[in-house]
Amino acid sequence: MFAVANVYVNFLTKQYEELRMARYDVSHDGLTNLLNYDSFHSHMNELSQKSSRHQIICILDIDDFKKFNDTYGHLEGNDVLVYFTKRLFAEVKAHFGELASVYRFGGEEFCVSVHGVTVEDCLEMTDKLAEELRTKDYVTATGDKITVTFSGGIALGCDKKDIKTVLREADKALYYSKRHKKGSVTCAKDLEKKSTDTDMPLSY
Repeated sequence: MFAVANVYVNFLTKQYEELRMARYDVSHDGLTNLLNYDSFHSHMNELSQKSSRHQIICILDIDDFKKFNDTYGHLEGNDVLVYFTKRLFAEVKAHFGELASVYRFGGEEFCVSVHGVTVEDCLEMTDKLAEELRTKDYVTATGDKITVTFSGGIALGCDKKDIKTVLREADKALYYSKRHKKGSVTCAKDLEKKSTDTDMPLSY
């Protein structure tokens, strides 16, 4: 009787583990182990049911990644993505713990979603990440040392904005950084001020 019960428990344990792994595979990116775009889409749907007040979206994009791929190949490019991911995830968790989640959009683009912190807190995190990347170059298989940099955009939600608007603002801020000053992080609120100061709409 005990042997039968033990076999049954082992069977249930195996089934549970297989189900857990299947769910993990569906929700996570296979290369970086970050939450994937489908998970981010689900996250946005959940946030859309709430006020976006105190919700921050930070989008980061590795600079000149296509050029790196063209020079060193896609396998080396994948290693760079893993290298960047480990440092990004470590900095996010060190600063925000369980308040934040990190996603890979695809390609070289990543997103951090965090609630209950300030834009200044996020800028501190990205500054620390940039410093970490500057002090620890990526070394290619051929021995070349590459300093990986990134551009970013940050947007803060409020009662008057839905989460999709916050996401669009972060995306616009990112592309402002990439077009005007690679290796920098732009805040959406500063972008709005630039637009007001020049009295001309910015085009993207």
